[in-house]
Amino acid sequence: MSLKLALEALGFAPCHHMLDLVLNPESVAPWVRAAAGEVVDWDEVLAGYRATTDWPACHFYKELAAQYPQAKVILTIRDARRWYDSA
Repeated sequence: MSLKLALEALGFAPCHHMLDLVLNPESVAPWVRAAAGEVVDWDEVLAGYRATTDWPACHFYKELAAQYPQAKVILTIRDARRWYDSA
């Protein structure tokens, strides 16, 4: 959540985050289709967003990088145990 808030503070609002799926259950369907291997229209899936972070978008980083080749990518690395403890 901290990266989402930071990106939004830097002017990349709104930033898609897994919380958006909880708050907008109708937005889950295209992510499920993408996870099943179907081709989705990323412009449609992310319509209205200026950035994305966290799950589920991180799973589709290759597809998103191909769709948005000029996009900046922030790679965060965190020890798995420390992440789990924080969650």
